[in-house]
Amino acid sequence: LRELLGMLFLLSCQPAQGLHEATLLLGLLSLEAVLEAEATRTLLATADVSPSAAAGGMPIWRVYGGRTCEETLPGGQPLLAAAVELGSEIVGACAAAAAPSLPLAARAVGLLHRLLAHRASSGVGLPAVEWGSLVVRVFDLARCLATHPHLASSPSGAELAARLLGLLHHILLCSEPLPPAVSDAVAAELPPFCATGGVCGRLVAIARAG
Repeated sequence: LRELLGMLFLLSCQPAQGLHEATLLLGLLSLEAVLEAEATRTLLATADVSPSAAAGGMPIWRVYGGRTCEETLPGGQPLLAAAVELGSEIVGACAAAAAPSLPLAARAVGLLHRLLAHRASSGVGLPAVEWGSLVVRVFDLARCLATHPHLASSPSGAELAARLLGLLHHILLCSEPLPPAVSDAVAAELPPFCATGGVCGRLVAIARAG
């Protein structure tokens, strides 16, 4: 699982490339399979991101200023934290792309929803997750879809809109308390999102059109 997540972090730095995108999609499908079986689902919520105490954490890769940089996800938390961060990174990359892959975005959003639901049911803490960034990226992707007619009318547009609405519903109404960074980000993003004629109404229309 550590090796799979590490590879997917590296691929997520350039998701628009054809082979990388196809491999990312396959990797996200593999993570969905991990969530299907009780044994591997439990492992995701209990196995530490660090392979040993001496390692100190798990190496991951992110893009900063157009450059791919290696950093370490601190140990002392489950692999679920790495999976959530991976989903957040892919959603952010799709939201920022000039020509985002909607199938990849839809798969990442759906996976994020399932991972957050697993976090809520297992009650594990994920201190290394950048919760504020995660919420902002989801809203950014929602705006990207709602404000570009060519994306909204594409074959995957309705599926992505429905999955975004499902994920946002979970974030806003989850009974499990989320970190303060989530509340702060939601408070800033929600008013324009829900305004008359805003992104929320457009997402609902796109999802229904599918």
